[in-house]
Amino acid sequence: MVKPTTRYTRATSFAILVISLVAMGAMLAGMLVWLLHAAGLVEAKSEKQQYFLRLASVTMAALLLWVVILVGLVARYIARRLTDRTDRPQPMGYVDAWAEAGRRLDPKDAPPVDGFEIDLPEEPEGNGT
Repeated sequence: MVKPTTRYTRATSFAILVISLVAMGAMLAGMLVWLLHAAGLVEAKSEKQQYFLRLASVTMAALLLWVVILVGLVARYIARRLTDRTDRPQPMGYVDAWAEAGRRLDPKDAPPVDGFEIDLPEEPEGNGT
């Protein structure tokens, strides 16, 4: 049987997701700073500087995508926390399956089974000798 998701596991997975996104953003920001610093160290208008600047622009685009994903994730989390949760399903009461099966089984209403009830010949009365 699969255990239903609880509030605790959802909060834990959300925290792990946010922490990993923040770590990824920090790495992208560090890479962007390093690339811009490296582009400033090489001679101006060289091929290496153009390469560093192109790579920095791709990193900046990835960082902007990261910001959009993180903002969307946090907005979805806040929206789910603020919405009304009155439509939760109510737990069902306890039902004894064997008692319910016994209640439903009524031999008078059951269809006949071929060969189940065979009329056996009656035994003669006496002591069997």
